[in-house]
Amino acid sequence: MNCTVEHRNQARRVIQQLGERPDVLGTDLVSPAIDPSGRWTIEFALDADGLPPEIVSLLGDAEMTVRDVGPRQSWWHCTAVV
Repeated sequence: MNCTVEHRNQARRVIQQLGERPDVLGTDLVSPAIDPSGRWTIEFALDADGLPPEIVSLLGDAEMTVRDVGPRQSWWHCTAVV
């Protein structure tokens, strides 16, 4: 497997884990061909006041980098890349 496939699979595993959390409202996987960073990107919405430590740990364990996190009306939005 090349690096791109490994990163895609890694991002998919994180999306699966995020989907098991009740505070995650939705997730999206953006391919490097579409994302301006040229990397696999996960975007997700949270019903929380900030980024919970458990999610920070999950992203860190997956060697993902949080690129953006912030409030959006009644929910929080986070973008992470691998």
